[in-house]
Amino acid sequence: MSNICFFFSDYAKVLDCVDPKNKNSLTFKHLNDIKLHKNMLYVADGELNMVIRYDVEYLISPEEEHSFDINSIKLLDVLQGDGEINDKIYFNNPFCIAASDDRVYIVDRGNKCVKVYSPSLNYIKILKNGYYATHDIQAVAVNSYPVTLENGIKLNKDSLWIFSVNSNNLYLSIIDNDSVVSYGQIED
Repeated sequence: MSNICFFFSDYAKVLDCVDPKNKNSLTFKHLNDIKLHKNMLYVADGELNMVIRYDVEYLISPEEEHSFDINSIKLLDVLQGDGEINDKIYFNNPFCIAASDDRVYIVDRGNKCVKVYSPSLNYIKILKNGYYATHDIQAVAVNSYPVTLENGIKLNKDSLWIFSVNSNNLYLSIIDNDSVVSYGQIED
């Protein structure tokens, strides 16, 4: 998987040429995150308040070596616009992305929330309670297998981990089955 991530980081400038509206003129302003999950590539641009979903199946298929062809990247969806916390498809600096088989989590950093979508970017809900609502969200991640925490709490596959900072302290909120199951300051 690291080769795929390296491959796409090398070609971020090529993706920079792909306009979600006409594939000929858009230039990204500030790429905050690029996330590959299965054959979907999600791109967040903080300055344009935009999240784009591409199908890159042809590029990552293992059957044969492919030469890089910009036409093999298929634009599927664009969410774009300046938004407030309760706006379903608009953002104030989409910062980082995490993806599981049934959800895509997009940190709306300026609104201090996490917006939740289906893999096809259909709106599900907004997470706006907990430490991450009052702190600066730094990262989100999804665990890929069940985990048992030190305190005995058992987490299902695809639990959401939200890392946030306030006054130089790092906090972790873990959401499993739509409930906050663990949260608090991470000690040194």
